[in-house]
Amino acid sequence: MDTNGSFACKHHGFPALEQSSRYISGAGDPRTKVHLVLGKSDPNNSNAHIQQSVVIVPADTPGVKVVRQMMVMGFDDAPEGHSEVIYDNVRVPLGNLVLGWGRGFEVSITQEYILDPAHSQE
Repeated sequence: MDTNGSFACKHHGFPALEQSSRYISGAGDPRTKVHLVLGKSDPNNSNAHIQQSVVIVPADTPGVKVVRQMMVMGFDDAPEGHSEVIYDNVRVPLGNLVLGWGRGFEVSITQEYILDPAHSQE
């Protein structure tokens, strides 16, 4: 999940992304079909827990560009490794917003809980 930026933009109620993100896991892998982008959609909200939103972005959406593979701790694990990605005026349907505006923190906590093997046996 991309957590390196903010889209902070609603275009007529639809998510619109304009950001550059680095160290995005799996973005350069040709098998990757979607990106989960976590960003600030309401940075001025006084409640920090509802400033973020998560959007599903198909990897082939116009404006999504994988710029380069990045080394992590001296290792190059391309193509499934880590990439720099630019989202240049990327627009997606409102239906690609996960759970709704301002629920990104909730989504990310839930995702970590569900995907953590330590919790899978509860």
